[in-house]
Amino acid sequence: MNSISINKSSINHKKSFYLFSFYLISIVLLFSGISKIINPQPLIETIQSTNLIDNNFVIALATLLPVIEITLGVMLLFKMNIGIILLLTTILFGFFFLFSIYGFTNWIGK
Repeated sequence: MNSISINKSSINHKKSFYLFSFYLISIVLLFSGISKIINPQPLIETIQSTNLIDNNFVIALATLLPVIEITLGVMLLFKMNIGIILLLTTILFGFFFLFSIYGFTNWIGK
């Protein structure tokens, strides 16, 4: 009987951790998107400094990225199309991770 209660407790902890992580990702996406809308200049400067994207597209990307982040955050918050939205969020975070590696390797090379 004791092992049954331990298993239920373990399941409750896993579910609580899942929900906490789920809402934390939603809040991070919303906060990040809103902060980029309020002050887009650091994002624009960061994109321009990479020289990967033509300057004509920098403003478009700096406008689109916060909208994508807020949309994903709201859809996660309201649990709309969870599977697809989590996949898109993972892809977005993957691009952010690759971009940070690119920036780090360029910083070390200087």
